[in-house]
Amino acid sequence: MKKQHRTPQLTTEQGTEQWELTLQDRVVVRCTFCLPQITAEGRGPERIARHYRRLEQHWRNYIQKELYLYACLDCADRMAAGRAFRPWQARLKGEVRYCRGGLLSLRLEWSECRGYRPAVGAVWGDCWLVEEGALCKLGSFAPHRRLKKRYFCKTTGLKEILEYYLAEDGIHIVDKCGRECAVQIG
Repeated sequence: MKKQHRTPQLTTEQGTEQWELTLQDRVVVRCTFCLPQITAEGRGPERIARHYRRLEQHWRNYIQKELYLYACLDCADRMAAGRAFRPWQARLKGEVRYCRGGLLSLRLEWSECRGYRPAVGAVWGDCWLVEEGALCKLGSFAPHRRLKKRYFCKTTGLKEILEYYLAEDGIHIVDKCGRECAVQIG
């Protein structure tokens, strides 16, 4: 008798957390953290949830150690020179873009603004096989397995594919410059 595989039912809840890091009662870094909390039974969903907990912890460590240190140094330099200081900002945002048929796809966005300098950041996507708790490769969505990334580069006109994520309207491809293109999949 064959064992039936059941796709785990996922629950995703968007949680937002904001906090400030200060130096002598002066705000030097403002942080916003907004990632979906993934809950479901099974090894696959547990792996996915653990991955995002690690990402959250890594991001918090970076903010509290490295970014905070440089923001404090910038604040001290500006105050000593009699110039105004604008608090630095950091944001990590993730949103579920697709959750169906055993697939879960998230679009993630990180941005950082260091005072008066232009903001920098990145956009990327993760696409998961929920039951296995493993990341999907882009080539698995190509009509012919041999085409893989070449197919998507040709279809979108992008030179190099950096990241992708699934959405209701197809696959969204992100290149090195942060440009996004949607590709219909059938």
